[in-house]
Amino acid sequence: MKKIFAFFLLVAAAMFLSSCEGKGKLVIKEPPNADVYINGKHVGKTPIEVELKEGKYTVEVAVSPFEMERKKNVWVYFDHTTELSFRPSPKGILVVDTKPQGAEVIEGRNPLGRTPFKDKIDVGEHHIILKFGAVGTSRVVNIEYGKTTELFVNLEKAVVHFRANPSQATLSIDGKNVGSFPVDLELEEGIHHITVSHQHYTDTFRLKVKKGDEITVTYILTDVQLPPIQAYGPITFTPDKKYLITLGKAGIYFWDLKKFKPQISLYDPKDVGNFDKFINYAVSGRWSLCSGN
Repeated sequence: MKKIFAFFLLVAAAMFLSSCEGKGKLVIKEPPNADVYINGKHVGKTPIEVELKEGKYTVEVAVSPFEMERKKNVWVYFDHTTELSFRPSPKGILVVDTKPQGAEVIEGRNPLGRTPFKDKIDVGEHHIILKFGAVGTSRVVNIEYGKTTELFVNLEKAVVHFRANPSQATLSIDGKNVGSFPVDLELEEGIHHITVSHQHYTDTFRLKVKKGDEITVTYILTDVQLPPIQAYGPITFTPDKKYLITLGKAGIYFWDLKKFKPQISLYDPKDVGNFDKFINYAVSGRWSLCSGN
């Protein structure tokens, strides 16, 4: 009988110790009548006192579906009461996906998760960083109350939005004709040669992009007014269309069409009236040799 009684006491003690082992209390009073979630599970409304095993928890308090505050890494210690106070703020939903998936989603120094990502965050402007191995990029998103903002980023290529005015201009990339504007393209990382053409006008420039970039390139072709000139003869272009040739009061001018400034001035008082002589040199591509004439 004594052995049975001793065994019963031992079992009762074990049950008592296991029921109290490593537990503490979490108390939340503010704000009143708010829903409380611990590790995503609804546990009641404030004010509330919850008994939890010693450990680390994520605690969320919400006064409405889009007004809440979340605290991560809340420690509850054995035989200790942890009291928290919350100030829920307006939220919207951010959805982020990347190619490939699995990229880190970071704001400032705070890791938010990995793609595909979906969560409620504060209303307002956010600078979101995305990292996948050695590839990193960032985007600015604006979160609106109760609304969903979606963000997709290609971390394998660069996305370039080409725009032009007039849109009838044509676009070539690395010698390949792409067509007219506007156009959105995915480009490999590196340097690309971009050519814009419209009627007699052609311009080529270099564009350097990285994986994860998303940029807009806008090319505007507008009519410009040349500075006042006093011309005595015809006005023409050099064969490469880079220079406008005029005969002015001070001689022959070759106007740089990008800067609209006279880059070279040729003047000989004896030949002021002989405009054709200079035109012939320009058309033949030998205008740079005639400065001594």
